[in-house]
Amino acid sequence: MRVAFLVLLLVGLLGCGSSHDPRFSQTNVPGAGQLSISGFVSAVQVTTAGTNLGPNSVVTVVTFIAQTPQAGTVGTLTFCGDLAHLFVLNTFETVNFTEGQGCSTLIALRA
Repeated sequence: MRVAFLVLLLVGLLGCGSSHDPRFSQTNVPGAGQLSISGFVSAVQVTTAGTNLGPNSVVTVVTFIAQTPQAGTVGTLTFCGDLAHLFVLNTFETVNFTEGQGCSTLIALRA
């Protein structure tokens, strides 16, 4: 009786988690979760920080300024890894990225 109950329980559990269950599968929607920022690159610095990749991860901190100088700073982003070679100072760039814990992942960069 106990073996029959265990077999029935296992069969029931195996049937619950199919790969087509929307609660357990990820969607591959293009652009899902992506953010964007545009501005002139005013500062680029490579440093280390605590991120989801570890306590002393290499990150690139980039500061963007708005098109009109009166508008001030648009924002400062911290990207995972050494990406300093991708950013050109005083160049207007648009960056698509996803946020992460401690650093963001660069998806696309358009100058």
